Amino acid sequence: MKPTYILYLCVWLWSHAFAAETSVERDLTAEFGSYSGAFTLYDEAQQRWLRYQPEQCRIRSSPCSTFKILNSLIALETGVASGADFTLPWDGTRRSIASWNQNQTLRSAFSSSCVWYYQALATRIGLERYHQIIPKVGYGNNDLKGGVTQFWLQSSLTISPDEQVDFLRRLHARRLPFAAKSVDTVLDIMTLSQAALRRQACGHGARHHDALTNRRDGLPRQDRKCLRREKERPETWLVHR
Repeated sequence: MKPTYILYLCVWLWSHAFAAETSVERDLTAEFGSYSGAFTLYDEAQQRWLRYQPEQCRIRSSPCSTFKILNSLIALETGVASGADFTLPWDGTRRSIASWNQNQTLRSAFSSSCVWYYQALATRIGLERYHQIIPKVGYGNNDLKGGVTQFWLQSSLTISPDEQVDFLRRLHARRLPFAAKSVDTVLDIMTLSQAALRRQACGHGARHHDALTNRRDGLPRQDRKCLRREKERPETWLVHR
């Protein structure tokens, strides 16, 4: 099976057009090369969707690292995390991803996709509060049967590229059931760079195939499992406002 490359891309511009939404399909076979996958882009100014393989854009799969956005919102909203600098101590377990082998803040964990940090937050949040909050958000199939530290990691929770983009649209439009302070903090830790003319590049690279080739040795079993599946189906999403 060819590795799957799915790119979730949402374009956000400050100005807004009021025309009805339109949808355009584009052939990106050359850009994807040997990868099989889908591409979703939403242009807020033009109220327009652009998709490659639109049928695949509707297929749900595990959010894996991209769940950090919602996980961060929930941690902040419940008071489990006090802010972007909320720190958890490293447990001393050596992992092959060097940036994970140290104390983490919410900001640094988001940037480095630090699984152990978000699993620790999840344990503190607890399934009961996830069950209360996630259905109110509307996030894919809302299925948490995989357990409090695993449900978003190639487990029960799934979401499609189109649904991911819709979630990001609602986040930026502040139409999610979270306080302004929680949303502001998450938008801040998502920011990768700020350019001129009121444009920001925000995002998170969840998976990169080549970089994963030699990263599994020395990882705990659950981390090796996650990276093995990420290598089989690398993903990246980017929000551009």
